[in-house]
Amino acid sequence: MGKPSIPDHADGETMKAVCFTSFGKTTDALSVETIPKPSVDSPDEVLIKVHACALNPIDKLRMSGDLSLINPEAYDTSVLGYDVAGKVVQVGEEVSKEYSVGDEVYVRLAGMKYGASFEKFYASYVI
Repeated sequence: MGKPSIPDHADGETMKAVCFTSFGKTTDALSVETIPKPSVDSPDEVLIKVHACALNPIDKLRMSGDLSLINPEAYDTSVLGYDVAGKVVQVGEEVSKEYSVGDEVYVRLAGMKYGASFEKFYASYVI
């Protein structure tokens, strides 16, 4: 049985993201795909509109499959990225008052909504 697809956005919204669907050691494994936009589904989440992101060494390890034993990819399509800068566009009810819509942020998130702990940054939006 194959891996599940990234869950659809409740309103059908999508975004562009740099993805891989199979492991590879070169950029030939990468493609720009249209995937479901993430949404704030938990009261402790923040949605960020991405303005810039960095390719981190961890992305190379993920893309080559070198992390697949300790951190398998959760979905049939995996999104690259680990570090991101952008603007907060939505906050959950329990998010600290330190973060508000419109705040400019730089983050290195651990634990992404799409399953694997290093997902969703080479994308238009992140949680």
